Amino acid sequence: MFYVKIAAVLAVSYAIGCICTGYYLTKLLTGKDIRQLNSKSTGARNVRRVLRWKGFTGTLAGDFGKGAAVIAGAFALQMPDWVVILCAVSVTAGHIWPVQLGFHGGRGVATAIGALTVFDWRLVLGMLVIFAVVFALSRKYMLSGIIALLSLVVIAIWAGYDPAVFAGIVLLTFIILLAHRGHISNILSSNRTVATGKIQEQSIQK
Repeated sequence: MFYVKIAAVLAVSYAIGCICTGYYLTKLLTGKDIRQLNSKSTGARNVRRVLRWKGFTGTLAGDFGKGAAVIAGAFALQMPDWVVILCAVSVTAGHIWPVQLGFHGGRGVATAIGALTVFDWRLVLGMLVIFAVVFALSRKYMLSGIIALLSLVVIAIWAGYDPAVFAGIVLLTFIILLAHRGHISNILSSNRTVATGKIQEQSIQK
């Protein structure tokens, strides 16, 4: 019976995640499918390009809020920590791959941050510090975000979670990185281009 309850909680978490705020907000106000515009994501940054800052704020609040609500609910049901972190994975997966939208949603960052804030705010604080430092040095938003996300695993090791919870955090990190694979590819390509240019410049100078 306990495992049936876990399955139900995870299913509900996924279903809540499928409510992509940016998609429905844009559809309601403009009649357009945000997934066909600009970066083709339902996330707040893409919504801002269409609905300005009000759309950004509404989308961010909705996506963050659903992640936070799922974890608060899991704690209220007195689920063990390893189930709670799986709820974070499920709600984020629902946001990234919403079944009713053909498994094409957002990239899961705001939803995951909302979930992690309720689960253990230290994780989010650590990521924000890393993001701020990298951004101050590089002035590159996406690179800073990817590095901050990768740091989540290191922060989780420092926090000393049990293996099951740590595995859940690794899985959460993985699915968000998977959703950002296009951006990661662009970052790597850009770095290769810069490196190649420097090598060619040095060769010419010689």
